[in-house]
Amino acid sequence: MTQAADATVATPESGGGATAAPMRRNRRDGAFRWKLILLLPAVLVVLMFTILPLVWTLGASFTDFHLFLHGFQKDVPVLFVGLDNWIGVFTDQFFWHTAKNTIVFAVSTVALELAIGLAVALALRNITRGQRLLRVWFLLPLFISPVAVGMIVGRMIFHEAVGPVNDILRDVGLAGIPWLSQAEWAMFTLILVDVWQNTSFMVLLLYAGLMSVPDELYEAAKVDGASDIQGMFKITLPLLAPVAMVAILIKGLDAFKVVDIIKVITGGGPGNSTESLTLNIFDTSVRSGDISMGAAGGFILLGIMTIFVLIVLAVSRRYVSTLTD
Repeated sequence: MTQAADATVATPESGGGATAAPMRRNRRDGAFRWKLILLLPAVLVVLMFTILPLVWTLGASFTDFHLFLHGFQKDVPVLFVGLDNWIGVFTDQFFWHTAKNTIVFAVSTVALELAIGLAVALALRNITRGQRLLRVWFLLPLFISPVAVGMIVGRMIFHEAVGPVNDILRDVGLAGIPWLSQAEWAMFTLILVDVWQNTSFMVLLLYAGLMSVPDELYEAAKVDGASDIQGMFKITLPLLAPVAMVAILIKGLDAFKVVDIIKVITGGGPGNSTESLTLNIFDTSVRSGDISMGAAGGFILLGIMTIFVLIVLAVSRRYVSTLTD
């Protein structure tokens, strides 16, 4: 019986391993198919709400599609016009005026929010008492709708006639500031309101990055005789650079798409001095109905944002390499 039992034991030489390998392969293939099935809903959502509209918008930028003409009169054919819309946008001085406004707004808000957010994050890291309360306190503006912030902070607090800011200035003998009626002050007000609300986002990311830096690195640096300033420039900033780069990219791309607080606070005025690219594209496509021209402007905005991303990545790499040398 022992010889018979031994004869039934599968060995690699007898072909047992040859049958086990296909079984493992079948299990892997089955698991892979289930992963594809589970991912299919997300892929369909991305395809339906991102890829297909993007392709349709690109195609519309080469036609004369007009919302009020082709949208209501189905018998009117949509004509292919080639690069006419793109040339029209590139030669439109008002488009580049709004592009300049958008770049000024984006660069100013990101720079200020990064500086203030880093200072607040460093302060929170070094505070030993009341840290949780302060963390919640600094994150509160992030939970408020931009429209509400624009109405309360922008329209009411900075109101030139009855706003509390100008009332305080007049009480101390100073003249009220034309926060919303002069171009330079209107842009400054928009930047100030955005910084007040969105600095919390920078604080959140930078504080999380600071908490991931080991304390042993600072202790070792102090043993070697490094000062706090040297520790910040040689340890904190290089290790925090990847997180800061992500924060700059996210906030910068969001700033390039700004429309809500501008629409609520200034409406693009006075005149068109604070109108952004997104608001310009919205007015062209929706209010004026020129979908094709708005589509071309949207893709040019996408190109500007892509250039911004490439610049940030190049500068961050050079900055990190300089700090670590």
